[in-house]
Amino acid sequence: MIIRKRKKLALAMLFILILIFLLSGLTAIPFHPDETTVLYESRDLEIFLTNPALLFWDADNTEQDQVYRLLNPPLPKYVIGLARRLAGFGPETVDVDWNWQQTWTENQASGAVPDRDLLSAGRAASVIFLFLAFIPLSLTAKRLGGTSLVVLTLLLFGTHALIQLHGRRSMSEGVLIFSISLAIYGFFVAEERPILAGLGAALAVSSKLSVAPLLIVGFVASIWRVSGEKLDRRARIRNLLNYSAAAAIVLILLNPILWANPIRVATEILDARIEFLNSQIEMVELVSPEQILRSPVQRAAAMIFHLFIIPPQTAEVANYVAATAQATETYLSNPMHTIARNWFGGILYLILCVAGIVFSLLRSEKAHRRNILLLLLATLVQALALLWANPLPFQRYYIPIVPFIILWTAIGLQDLLRKINQATQNVRRPANRFA
Repeated sequence: MIIRKRKKLALAMLFILILIFLLSGLTAIPFHPDETTVLYESRDLEIFLTNPALLFWDADNTEQDQVYRLLNPPLPKYVIGLARRLAGFGPETVDVDWNWQQTWTENQASGAVPDRDLLSAGRAASVIFLFLAFIPLSLTAKRLGGTSLVVLTLLLFGTHALIQLHGRRSMSEGVLIFSISLAIYGFFVAEERPILAGLGAALAVSSKLSVAPLLIVGFVASIWRVSGEKLDRRARIRNLLNYSAAAAIVLILLNPILWANPIRVATEILDARIEFLNSQIEMVELVSPEQILRSPVQRAAAMIFHLFIIPPQTAEVANYVAATAQATETYLSNPMHTIARNWFGGILYLILCVAGIVFSLLRSEKAHRRNILLLLLATLVQALALLWANPLPFQRYYIPIVPFIILWTAIGLQDLLRKINQATQNVRRPANRFA
């Protein structure tokens, strides 16, 4: 009993220390113009609460606000908007969007550079959701490898360079990481609680459209028993209905743009995403065509390099690099912000990640096999979806893979530490025998 209390106290202290670490230095994070855009879009919160009909899709509406609603899911906007309101900033304080056709000075003069306290409020909201992600991640790790895996998972999560940068900005990634973490745990318990799986998957899609393939994993998880045997037909139908209903209700409730004509709007969303991606490709081709990832090998290599080796990418394009150069240099000079982001650390991280997958498949007990296979399925589905859809080497586009990598790496590290401990004990035993 005393040992359990000490473990819980130690875990609570670890939670608090990581939260303090993530909250510290928010103002030192290099500014990204998309933070202004998300703050600008966060005005949808007030509209949603007062007159949601204004958010409905309208075929005659050609304003940029509707384009944003088609391109960007609403959950991060609501979260950032709530943080903005709690900090005392009304919608009138974020009524200027960033203009990528203008210089930094021109954007600053127009009021597009956010107030420091306003920006910190949005970033703090992202950190809170990173902290909330600890809960489903810890529950997932507990099922996979006990308390020791929980500790390793939290340490890797809290010190991950990509989470520290992209997850703490006033953008979608903090909420996205939480939602994916909840979805993963929801998949593990989908046999008994398919509604939780549907909730997690829907929140993830409401944070970033690129994670929509995870909805498929939820379908599989809701009909797959722990024993490996299929549920009876009635139970499968019940689980599928509960999962589908939960996901559909959350998606529709959070997305008022769907309310007037959901089928037509779904098509409009797809068209908007394709058009936006094509415009990005055209822009990159004009400036640096060598960056376009034209083959599956190039895309896979870019994904691996960005996930494991390349330092945190503070900007995707060079428009405003000069204006943020000093902040970027200061941020990256802190060794805590670039842990393992080099060839040695990255390759070690990659080896541990692969080892975690291999060891899990080789030694997984029957009770854990379903969870391991579901985690692997979700990892592969999400990775393949990004490889297929993303021809641009933008680091933050790979963020949906990070929670999976952290779990696999923690498993690999746990196995390595166990082997080291066993080897140490084997060396000591003969010595004691001759003492």
